[in-house]
Amino acid sequence: MLLPTLEGGGTERFATTMARALSSRGWRVTMLVGRREGPFLDEASRFAVVRGLGSDRVARALGPALAWLHVERPDVALGLLSFAHVLGLAGALLPEKTRVVLRPSTNLGDIVPTHERRGRARRAVHARVVAQSLARADLVIAQSHALAEDLVDVVPDRARVAVLPNPVDETPVRARAGVVDARAPHLVAIGRLSPQKGYDLLVDALARVRRARPGTRLTIYGEGPERDALVARARALGVDDALALAGFAKDAADRAAGADLFVSASRFEGLQNALLEALARGMRVLITDTRSGNREVVRDGENGFVCAREDVDALAAGIDRAIDTALPLSPSEIVDDVLARYGVDVIADRADALLRGLAAR
Repeated sequence: MLLPTLEGGGTERFATTMARALSSRGWRVTMLVGRREGPFLDEASRFAVVRGLGSDRVARALGPALAWLHVERPDVALGLLSFAHVLGLAGALLPEKTRVVLRPSTNLGDIVPTHERRGRARRAVHARVVAQSLARADLVIAQSHALAEDLVDVVPDRARVAVLPNPVDETPVRARAGVVDARAPHLVAIGRLSPQKGYDLLVDALARVRRARPGTRLTIYGEGPERDALVARARALGVDDALALAGFAKDAADRAAGADLFVSASRFEGLQNALLEALARGMRVLITDTRSGNREVVRDGENGFVCAREDVDALAAGIDRAIDTALPLSPSEIVDDVLARYGVDVIADRADALLRGLAAR
């Protein structure tokens, strides 16, 4: 596996979970990381050899990575995050036996907005590079059926695209049983403090919900560049006393399980680990309607709630609806449902069969 770091993100959690699961199925796993650091390093090191490449910038780390791959000749090289954007282009430099597998973290149409600080020309070049890298891979892993459909124009050979969602661990931690506190609900969100996650919209929605439910509060677990802006926004709206930015925590889902509602306000997503972890604890969830695996996980009004994305009014109304509306499934049924579809053993068995078939070709 190749990825920039083992920092606290969804892809890093995916890589660590899959290293554990695949090593238990007989794979020898090496993780090539730009910087050998991050909250998942200790856990990953229990199941894989973790080697640093000297830089988390793919342009600098790619050379050392290719040198290692050429010497060690692994059966499969799995590119994640920025490595998924370029590794396919280097396929000709790899040993003939090594199969290149790439896993883009979101829909291709959403990759460019994550690089919006670049000029238009540079964004266009970046988009072309990503498309060419994916087109040359032996296999592209899509986190959802929506992403698989999004790849058709880039990878027209459907045999080279496989849907493999994120896995979620079973846990004894469960959401608080009983009736939601409708007068003073506790909302929780988990993820990097970045524009993608829509926390600016969620803070705006918090202010609107508090007009009728003045005791409403919001806790966000995560770190990122938007922290100061979110604090300033909450202060300007007069809800700074109702917002807690709790920082990154590996056990954020366990800590969040006591809240009344998990909210994903994302502008776009791949498949959100935090959403799966919330459902695996039986939490009540609300998501925005992104073109993503999130929408494939949540069935509106059955195991959770869905509202329009990038719409503060819809988000505030969605919070009210999720608080006031009973679900037909019990928390234990919600847990059973998500584990049956996304449990670690289910996904790891699928990945094992997929990779062994590819390596045998």
